[in-house]
Parts: sequence; C-alpha cells; structure tokens
Amino acid sequence: MSLPQNVNFRSTLAFVTDGANTFCERAVGGVADYPTVTAQGNNVGWESGSGFAGLNGNAANDPRIAGLNVCSVGGVFRIDLPAPGAYPIRIAVGDKQYASATSLQIKDTTTPVGIEITGATSAPQRFKDAEDTELSQTTWPSSNVAENLTFVTTIARFVDNVGGSPLAHISVGAAIPVTTKIIALVVARRLTDRPGEIEFTIEWTLSVRGEVNGTVSLLQDAAFATDAAITAALRAQLAAYVSIATGQSFVASDVRGLSYG
Repeated sequence: MSLPQNVNFRSTLAFVTDGANTFCERAVGGVADYPTVTAQGNNVGWESGSGFAGLNGNAANDPRIAGLNVCSVGGVFRIDLPAPGAYPIRIAVGDKQYASATSLQIKDTTTPVGIEITGATSAPQRFKDAEDTELSQTTWPSSNVAENLTFVTTIARFVDNVGGSPLAHISVGAAIPVTTKIIALVVARRLTDRPGEIEFTIEWTLSVRGEVNGTVSLLQDAAFATDAAITAALRAQLAAYVSIATGQSFVASDVRGLSYG
C-alpha cells in the first residue's frame, strides 16, 4: 500500500489525463466495486449503495474535477489505510452542469470525523472542498483545503447520506508524522504551613489530542538555587506523572511551554 492515493470520478478513462498516484473510478456496470486494487496497491471502491453512475463533465477543468460519480441511494466509497494515524484528506463535490445538492460525511469505519459537507452548490462549476467551502472550477485546484483527520482504524468511508451528491474527487495523502508533546501551564503558591516548599499546580495537554487532559499538583523545595533548576525538576516530575497517567513514555524534554518565574 502506498500513499498518496487520489481518486478521480468520471465515466471514461481517456476523457482527461490524470495526475500521478490517481485511480479513475468509473462506476462500471452501476454496481459496487470494492475492493478494487489501484496501481498504488490500495483497496478502494464503492462499497455499498445502488444506482451508481459515472459521468464525464468538462475536459477543460482540472482533471480532478472533470467528471463525477453519483449514487441514488446510500453511496459509501471506501479507501483502506495502511495503518491508523493522521491523514490529510481532500475532496471535491460538485457538478459542471448543474447547481447540486451536496452530502458527504467522512467516517473512521463508522465514527464520523471531520466536517460534513451539506447544503448545495450555488451554480454549475462550483465545488465543495473538505471544509465545506464552495469554490469555482478555477479556484478549487489551488485553493481547496485539506482536512487533517485522525483515524483509529484503517477504514476511511465517504458516505453520501442523502443520495445523488456529485462526487468528483477524493485524495488521501501520506500519513502525517505525529510527535506527542506535553504542553504545560504552571501556577505556583508558597505553602504558609510548610516553610521552604512551593506547591505547583500544572495543567497539562497532550499536543496530539488538542484538549486538556488533566492537572497535577507537585511539591518542590524552594531551596533550588535558580528558577531554571526548579523548572528542570518540574519537567522531570511532570513527565513521569503523565507517563503513568497515559501509559505513554515521556521524558523531561517532551514537556514544552513550562516556565516558572
């Protein structure tokens, strides 16, 4: 399996020339075709639904938005991922000929992830990107935005919840390297009942998660010669604490943004 994997949707392969790492989904026979193995070694295809149709659009468009597939009922397009992880996803939903109702939800197997594409395009030659932003056929190629989505399984599904939504393009980029770091904020107060000690309340966040994961109170002897020495000791203590709390392995250098003054 190899990424990126681009999928362009239309009726005939020779209608336009696709870019590198691209599979042309033509909805041959109007039936589900998963698993189809692409030249990149990935399993892709329409997994479920009925009434599939591939349509050529405008050959003057960027090849990624030169055609479309539609599914009249419950269309689910599937791309298998090499491993769980974070991947950049690009999408184009729209039609060169008509203003169109749009519906697309990305799912991590069965769990929705990312922004759901809804509503309708305002005119022909308008395409929604992965952030549900409408762009024209001339602006979509350079201005569409990828959503970086985290998958805990290896199944990416692209689900038309309404039916008839014109799907032009899907791209799954190479996995995003993830480096988990601890982001910490410190509040300090001297303990009047324990002279020579300071209690530090630290609110910590794992950067890969993007949410506050917990707080911890640590005691430290105020006899350290410098603030830098106190900070170094706190880094080591916090790394050890978060390692136990999360089951991951952290060292002092993984703690970012912690300062004492």
